[in-house]
Amino acid sequence: MGSFGAIFVTMLLIFIISIGIISLTNTNYQFGSDYDNNQTKWDDPEAVRTIILFNTNFSPLAGILGYGYYLHTCAPVFTRTAKS
Repeated sequence: MGSFGAIFVTMLLIFIISIGIISLTNTNYQFGSDYDNNQTKWDDPEAVRTIILFNTNFSPLAGILGYGYYLHTCAPVFTRTAKS
């Protein structure tokens, strides 16, 4: 049964890599730090897409990710003491 997990993980990785390659070859990207909704036309496949490198909303996301990383170390203790 564990071999099915390896097959699905492999299929997922192939899908993610192929979609990434297709999007990089078919889309124009512009790197920047300012986000303007009027610049990006999401319906037009030939439009320039903006990839934000620096954003002021990073600190809440970093806090959530850090808290999740901390909880992963606590999860074995919680599951070991849980009664089923």
